[in-house]
Amino acid sequence: MAACDLRAEAYYLRNRALVWRNLFQQASGFLVGRDEAGTWEAEPGELDPRVWGGSYTETNAWGMAFSAVHDADYLAAVHGGPRGLGECLDRYFAEPEKAAPELSRTYGEVIHEMVEARAIGMGQLGLSNQPAHHVPFMYLFSDRPERTSEVLHECVDRLFDGSSRTRV
Repeated sequence: MAACDLRAEAYYLRNRALVWRNLFQQASGFLVGRDEAGTWEAEPGELDPRVWGGSYTETNAWGMAFSAVHDADYLAAVHGGPRGLGECLDRYFAEPEKAAPELSRTYGEVIHEMVEARAIGMGQLGLSNQPAHHVPFMYLFSDRPERTSEVLHECVDRLFDGSSRTRV
């Protein structure tokens, strides 16, 4: 049987995987939705990255901020390099999730993912929501890769200790 030539498919998939770059809004430092005409969902200066809904499914701009795990070197570059990415990650872990109704935008109410992220108590980290599972590892592309281990240890201590306690 002849080998299948997958170069065209690989080319297509590689380019498709880079489309996220069109959603990175340099002025805000976040991925921001666009309409069919290419207009930003929120103009620079108007974006509140804590607000859930809109173009973000079950998350907010913080929750999508590090989604380019397959293109992490470029993600670091758009943040000004490894140091900028590290600083952005630090802000992510420092900004508390409030799970407040005024931050629920299109949902019209606080959704369970918001409450769960608040209960974790590690800033915007919603580790119970799959899109956040990789975030601690993004420090590996920053100027402080040792933070990966620190954050993972905190996750284990807070979330995987076998108790039934809830932090709210």
